[in-house]
Amino acid sequence: MPKCPNCGKGIEYLNHFQSGETKYEFSVDQGDPCYEEEEFIANNETNDYECPECHKVLFTDEEKATEFLKSYDEDKALAKEASKKVMAQVQKAYDEARTQAEKALDEATAQAEKLPE
Repeated sequence: MPKCPNCGKGIEYLNHFQSGETKYEFSVDQGDPCYEEEEFIANNETNDYECPECHKVLFTDEEKATEFLKSYDEDKALAKEASKKVMAQVQKAYDEARTQAEKALDEATAQAEKLPE
């Protein structure tokens, strides 16, 4: 997980603030005003990517913000792959133990059947 260079806390996302105008389609439905967003038009005055913990602006460029967060995405993928490997090892150990237990039970049952009543 990437850590904020300002506060040091681990963060999974950034807050993004972008200035501009939003174009709406305005109409009236049964006497009530209705707004439907059609388009956001950025004016490029503000394009900030900030830490959600300390609210410090870390980036003003989408590419740099993306690179920063990619490390988290890659870490998640690596953790998921490692988890799959561990689960496969656990399953293998379980299967081996079960096979040994079944074999021991079969042997014990066979010996018990040989005992006089």
